[in-house]
Amino acid sequence: SNMSIYFRTPYDWIPLISLNIYTLAALSVDQIPYIFAVEYFPTWIRSQANSICSTSETIFGFISLHFFSSMLASLKTYGLYGLYAAVCFVAIPYTAYFITETSGVDVG
Repeated sequence: SNMSIYFRTPYDWIPLISLNIYTLAALSVDQIPYIFAVEYFPTWIRSQANSICSTSETIFGFISLHFFSSMLASLKTYGLYGLYAAVCFVAIPYTAYFITETSGVDVG
């Protein structure tokens, strides 16, 4: 078939599809903190709080990218992604406990 021109094995398309799914998900999920910020911060401090959130997101992103190679070398692939998964699992109860419902609450 014509697909053999582009892919060497029958499974070479999986990373390409995975990258596309990740990109589409990141474009939509990346906006969630900014949507929450509008609901959680009062209007008198909203711009400053959004600036702090955006700055901290950029700093933490830089740190994780900066240390990715050294952590990959020491933890190997399974350990590094296991660490990422552990952080996500710790975030679940944190979010359930500290992120409260704002429906019907005046945040202005």
